[in-house]
Amino acid sequence: MNHPENTVTNWRDYIAELNPAQISRMEAKEAELKSWGEAHFDPAFLMDAARRYAADNMLCDTLFADMCPPPDATDVGPWTADSDGEDWHRRFTGTVRRIEGEPRDCECSECCAENETHAGTVAISGTQFATGRIIRHIAYVWLRDEASPADGRALGEALLDAAAEIKRLETQLNLFAELA
Repeated sequence: MNHPENTVTNWRDYIAELNPAQISRMEAKEAELKSWGEAHFDPAFLMDAARRYAADNMLCDTLFADMCPPPDATDVGPWTADSDGEDWHRRFTGTVRRIEGEPRDCECSECCAENETHAGTVAISGTQFATGRIIRHIAYVWLRDEASPADGRALGEALLDAAAEIKRLETQLNLFAELA
């Protein structure tokens, strides 16, 4: 929030200090307000919201500067607090496994070349708390209406691999905690 006094004229002046989710929310709110008509559009409301987001981001950068992301995290979201402001946490994504299924024999024009063999995705994601606690879970998306036996085995293997990875990570973190 390094803006000389009285130089901010639009919420977008804060865009470098906002994360992608905040920018998306701001753009959606701006479109909503504009759809109500010029009489209802208040740029000061949007500037105030962007200013609060930027201030929260600076606070989190200060409060949690010593909190490294989980070692398996490939994408980490911003720190947020629960409704009472006590429980700070951030969400993250870890390993993502793409499941290749049997090629589909489809003549439908809606299928693209990529989806002929891409059957689904299994991902590890989780939540990191400011206390250091980490909770991981497995999420999956299946892109087909049904699964052949080979597809079922591939999905099962990906789920088992993800479960084994979570167990390995938890074991490693427990060992490090005992050494500390």
